[in-house]
Amino acid sequence: MQLSVWSYKDAYGKGATDEAARLRRGFSRSLWESLESRSRATTAFGLYRLVSSAVEMGDLQGAAEELLDWHPLLDFRALEEDNARRTDVRNFISACTAFLGHAGSIGFPLEIAVDEAMMDAVERAESVLTVENIESLKGVRRRRARTYEASRLEQRDLLQTTTESDEAGLSDHVRRTVSRRDRPRGDARSASKRVGRAEHVIASVRKGGPPDALAGVIGDLVTVLSEPGLARAVCLRAATALADAALVVNQVHDDPAALLSAAARLDQFAATADGRPVRSLAHMLKARAAMAALRDQTADAHAHIATAVAEWNRAAANADDLTEAMLPEIHSALARLLVFQNPDEIDTAIESCRTGRRHGLRRWRAATAADTTLARLLVWRALRPDTAPEDREAMVDEAIRLSRRQSRPWHAGGARARLALNEALSLRDALSGGADQNRRAADWRKAERLAGGASTGDRLRVAEAWVAWSVGTGDADLIAEAYERLVSAVPLHAATRYRSAAKDEVIAGAQEHTEEAGYWLSRARRYRDAVVALETGRAVKLSEITARDRASMVDLLTRIGDPSLAARLANALATLDDEERGASAPSGSSTHLQQAWADVTAAARAIATATGTDPLALAVDYDDVTAATADGAVVYIAAAKAGGYALVVASGHDPQFVDLPRFDRATIERLLDAFLPRQGKKPPSPDRRAAGLKWLWDNGMRDLMLDHARGRVVTLVPVGLLGLVPLHAAGDPGDPDVLREEWRHASHFSAVRYAPNARALRWGRETADHLSGPELSLFAASVQRGHGSRSPLFAVVDETNDVARTWKAGTTTPHHECTWAEFRENAPEHNVWHLACHGRAIPDAILASTLHFSDSAVTLRQMLADFGLAPRRLAVLSACESHMTGIANPNEAIGLPSAMIQLGFAGVIAAAWPTSDLATGYLMARFHRYWRQEGDAPVIALTRAQQWLRRATRSELTALLPGLSPILEMFAEEDARPFADPVYWAAFAYTGV
Repeated sequence: MQLSVWSYKDAYGKGATDEAARLRRGFSRSLWESLESRSRATTAFGLYRLVSSAVEMGDLQGAAEELLDWHPLLDFRALEEDNARRTDVRNFISACTAFLGHAGSIGFPLEIAVDEAMMDAVERAESVLTVENIESLKGVRRRRARTYEASRLEQRDLLQTTTESDEAGLSDHVRRTVSRRDRPRGDARSASKRVGRAEHVIASVRKGGPPDALAGVIGDLVTVLSEPGLARAVCLRAATALADAALVVNQVHDDPAALLSAAARLDQFAATADGRPVRSLAHMLKARAAMAALRDQTADAHAHIATAVAEWNRAAANADDLTEAMLPEIHSALARLLVFQNPDEIDTAIESCRTGRRHGLRRWRAATAADTTLARLLVWRALRPDTAPEDREAMVDEAIRLSRRQSRPWHAGGARARLALNEALSLRDALSGGADQNRRAADWRKAERLAGGASTGDRLRVAEAWVAWSVGTGDADLIAEAYERLVSAVPLHAATRYRSAAKDEVIAGAQEHTEEAGYWLSRARRYRDAVVALETGRAVKLSEITARDRASMVDLLTRIGDPSLAARLANALATLDDEERGASAPSGSSTHLQQAWADVTAAARAIATATGTDPLALAVDYDDVTAATADGAVVYIAAAKAGGYALVVASGHDPQFVDLPRFDRATIERLLDAFLPRQGKKPPSPDRRAAGLKWLWDNGMRDLMLDHARGRVVTLVPVGLLGLVPLHAAGDPGDPDVLREEWRHASHFSAVRYAPNARALRWGRETADHLSGPELSLFAASVQRGHGSRSPLFAVVDETNDVARTWKAGTTTPHHECTWAEFRENAPEHNVWHLACHGRAIPDAILASTLHFSDSAVTLRQMLADFGLAPRRLAVLSACESHMTGIANPNEAIGLPSAMIQLGFAGVIAAAWPTSDLATGYLMARFHRYWRQEGDAPVIALTRAQQWLRRATRSELTALLPGLSPILEMFAEEDARPFADPVYWAAFAYTGV
């Protein structure tokens, strides 16, 4: 055995790969052929030696092939009694961890196949794995998670470096080039002062001041440029300030429309005799707008790059001193675009930056606008494997010198230069072998502290780079600290942007940060901070909406005698929505949108002054979470790359951490096919769904619900991909007549509900307390034949008739075959809605999901647009797939339940998959009886109704809804329990209070 392995290694080491492959295959074949004459354990050990040797030599293809040939031959029968089979499985798993632990396995073509084979063996042999097996698995998961996260952050960093300038606006020496000409006299002094005030506001915002102050600046500068007979020097200065303001608006608010609008005005001015020097500014703004468009993943990248390159070249073609001052930025921008298109052109890009730097150097100026880009390119070049060792050190030293000059506090681009400096210092540590992680961590803290005086965008970029560095260290404490800062920066950055699309971009870019932050903070035993990170990153936009619109804010303002402030904020928000729709039109402008957003922030500041609470603030602390646990534990459950976990918050003490190693992100992502209808794929079958629910129960939910999260009510806050999975329905079908099988589902011991986050749960409680029993009124509607649906719903008429009788003994008339116009007109007058109809979810485009009325299929987007906010108690969506959320941004929990919460509902009932309308009719009838007649809380009533339906016999069902007995008799015996299977009763989930 040893000789065969040595021969293979010798051949591979000499470069004779074909000979090595022949020796490897021959050795493994001989091991399997002689299995009968030797023990299985000996064969397994030989295969392990062969695979580990292949990994050691870097022959990953050979190692993967041997593992995939080995996997089908594993025998999992009676592993507890058969030591040889047990050893075989253990060796296989050890060989897999050796392969997956190699850095080269990341992204290797057979990586996923090996990982799936390993996890299959782990699941089938869990009870006999050794401690070494388990620790190796965890170690591999953590290493691979760090590598994938670092790679993802590097790609995002490349995009950010490309699409944004080294500075928020124009460099100081560009502005000084124009200001030196300004010697205003007479009437020009007034205009000059106005320009000076605008410059002061722009500088303040660029350094982290209130961004809403920009709202009137652009309009004022346009007015100055339009004044006849103004001195040429003042006009040039105003034009430069206008370009600077547009750049800062784009950087703070991600609004490229401001760039194009300012460019159009500068083009008009450039057509005059005095305006020719600003032509380069107009080209620069158009180029920046094209570069900003690269952040849109659906955009035509080649077209935008071509536009940007053409505009930068046009800007460089002007022959004046303003263009000369802009050349460093022009050359660095072209360099960034070149590397973005083709990383192999990095040497040409470096030379372009050097050219730009030469144009910007003066005897009194050692720093230029090209320096930070040049520093980062030098670091990237030093990291390439084809860089000579002697050149690496020189590149890193130059990068440190360049970025250190630019990172001084008085430089506008200091935060980003500090980021480049830290990267260069870390690389120098790695090259010298003298890395001091604690010292570098202190540097990152300093960079983040300095970025605190810059824009929220700069703070976010520094935090992301800090995370990328810390992930590479593998130190849980350092990773946890960096992630904590990053997650806290995301909602702040989103809040400064007035366009919904811009907010969505920030939030989408932060996807996965939330669950990774919670994981590493938990690994560092900072459990409270982990909970705060999960709460901060979950449902950011919904939190912003519900915080500013909740009824308790109006009540508080009424008590202090100033209810008009609430109306002021509401009107400002309505105007903002109207202006955003107008700005999105082809001929729209963002100027009025900026002013509308400034009005919103001004109203919020007035409310904060009056009440001490800012309705737009999104800061969270641990007390905000514990305040939501009055009626039961709140359980955050997340799937990180290295494994899943849960944090159980039951009171003011520290949360309880629950390790769920099987709930890693990759596994949950594969599991989604069992639950979600996806475009281009067959819908999940009931059998596959049942298998998925059983897997959830066996591999995590059972231990969580039985041992850690028991209580009358348990609230789940699923984070990331777990928000797409019906955790409430996890379990085994079982037999309701067999006691030992009775408890095998999540809702047996507790009433399980969901919440987008703890804040939404608390605000839902405020609404529920505000609406007591006598104040509730029901709107019940049914649609038997929905628009565009093929199959009629035979039970919905009886369902809604019974619900109406339960509520007001026949005085509430249900609306059958309800039209959208009828629903839209009548439903807002009631605070409880019960809608029984067809539904269809489109997780890939969740806002296009529909509820089918008799005359039209109404999308989720249309429902949000047509209904206003009002305090409402409960929405019962007795419709298929109404509980599903969108897959594009699962942490935002976008779907019908969150839409209903956004409309003011305290609670929502919806279905996670297609349901039987017959079973649903019985379930809903029983639910309303438990709630309205027996006084149960709605979530308790739903759980009781599900348990009742599971056990109900045909005679009990007939007694409940006699009108449906002819349908029931067609497939059920008298004493049968026709709806015992979870497919009938487990789909419906409760969200909120």
